[in-house]
Amino acid sequence: MELLKRSITGVLFVILVIFCLLSGQFWFAGLFAIIVMLTLKEYVLLINRLQNVYLSSIWVPFSGLLLFLAFFIYNSGLSNSTVFAPFLLSLIYLFVRELFLKSNNPITNLALSVLGLVYVAFPFSLLTTLAFNIDKVCGPNSYSYLIPITLFIIIWCNDIGAYCVGRTIGKHKLFEHISPNKTWEGSIGGAIFSIAASLILSLSIPNVYGHLPIWAWIGMAVVIVVFGTLGDLVESLLKRSLKIKDSGKILPGHGGLLDRFDSTLIAIPATTVYLMILSFFF
Repeated sequence: MELLKRSITGVLFVILVIFCLLSGQFWFAGLFAIIVMLTLKEYVLLINRLQNVYLSSIWVPFSGLLLFLAFFIYNSGLSNSTVFAPFLLSLIYLFVRELFLKSNNPITNLALSVLGLVYVAFPFSLLTTLAFNIDKVCGPNSYSYLIPITLFIIIWCNDIGAYCVGRTIGKHKLFEHISPNKTWEGSIGGAIFSIAASLILSLSIPNVYGHLPIWAWIGMAVVIVVFGTLGDLVESLLKRSLKIKDSGKILPGHGGLLDRFDSTLIAIPATTVYLMILSFFF
């Protein structure tokens, strides 16, 4: 029953993400603006479990939203860099508010608030860079779903491959003290699934990013798998430190949005750097 619930939720979630990516830049922005706020809300509620720590469950998500929207508006060419001013003001407010709270751990509050913005809001903001400036086919400041959807497909294939292979033949633990269910066999299986997906995508959408050769697609899959797995482990470390199983309950069978996007939060920055490096050669 749990597997069925997990599968139904996963399918509906995939359909929603693909639909919004394919439907244009404002559907893309709307979906991920909501995801940024809800994911940061989960993060704040988790961190506030710590003793003598208090993060604003309103202002931290709002600051993350401002950062995401600033990146979106700037990358879409709708405004210049002044669009980042509201986010910078919200960041200043996060510091100044500690003067009036009289909390026991102001530095901890500030550090963990900024960590949330870096860990959650910044990667999703970089997703707009992948959507507007990485794909050379459509030109600068033109929205293209190709790279974001490629990234998510490879991540999903990695998750499916790791789960299936790990459950079937997984014996050797990857990081047992952090995530006891992950195995080397599952990780290798996920990598094989992901590389196969990247090869299929390279044949299906060959014009992406100036005709990338097959080795570059395989390289992107490897980057996404390696850093996606690290992202999964980082979130597992966070939950283990807080002694919780799931980050939330918004996705039946999957937990919270942090649980769903844990791989993505590290894979997006790594993929952005990888494609930026490739831009010097293609």
